[in-house]
Amino acid sequence: MIRLHFLSALLLLLFFSCNDNFSDSFVEEEVVNEELQVTVRAHLFDNGPNQLIYIYHSKGLLDSIITPIIDAKVDLYEEEYWIQKFVLEPNAELCETYIAESVIFKPEKNYTLKIETKDGIVESRQAAPTKVPINNAIYKKEGAIDPDGNRVDAISIEFDDPEGEKNYYSVSVRATYLFENQDTSFIISDFWVQSTSVDPIVEYQDGFFFSDDLIDGEKYTFQYTPILKQQQPWPSANGDIIEGQLVGLTAKLTSISKDYFLYWKSWITFRNNRDDFLMIHENLEGGSGIFTLNLVDEYPIEM
Repeated sequence: MIRLHFLSALLLLLFFSCNDNFSDSFVEEEVVNEELQVTVRAHLFDNGPNQLIYIYHSKGLLDSIITPIIDAKVDLYEEEYWIQKFVLEPNAELCETYIAESVIFKPEKNYTLKIETKDGIVESRQAAPTKVPINNAIYKKEGAIDPDGNRVDAISIEFDDPEGEKNYYSVSVRATYLFENQDTSFIISDFWVQSTSVDPIVEYQDGFFFSDDLIDGEKYTFQYTPILKQQQPWPSANGDIIEGQLVGLTAKLTSISKDYFLYWKSWITFRNNRDDFLMIHENLEGGSGIFTLNLVDEYPIEM
């Protein structure tokens, strides 16, 4: 059996694609800053085989017209020590994608992203958040009631919030499907599982973001009501459609940095209030953009 692994950051897929107008679905208005500058989107996660950084010229994060920078020198440091080099993704001829193998971020260590281009040096510093593990994740068929009074499936995700420190989280559930016919058999993981309702602690529904303001130092059970597809179509090599069968679920609790939380907060606020002037949260010196560190814990769910 062939096992295929897909990059687990759906948030990246929502906001980044390798074309000159990846922001078109979000941004249509004029950008205030009229000067082209080095712009960076670097949301680094500790799961998955690779980490991606997007570097280009634009008038800022709200600009939908970009020019990829293909000759940047991109390095990552832990404290003062160099640990990683990012290189231009070889298959992205017209894309601004730089790639490197994932590294393990150490809690409370400081990491600096340094990017050198013909325009100068752009850099940013981040402290790795505390990685909070999942204690347990349970699936219960018809285990909850939706706002309309109907019985729906439920997933409970339990974790212990560290006491006395500020933490930010994002929760998701991913599905695994088995695809097979007389010619082939393979598994694909990381299909995003939608939810019909939101746990009351969630501050921003897109991505299920929340802080620990209400649960500091407590054990908390996050409630997720999934919309499960028992079958998932997938095109085969010869063009036929194979119906995959649901064989597993995985809960993911991501400990996100404060800058990632603020970045998403500003994006969601901007999207929901297009007529209001708003600055997207940034944290780079020498250019425009965002650099964040995010640590993911995964827990298999028995069905």
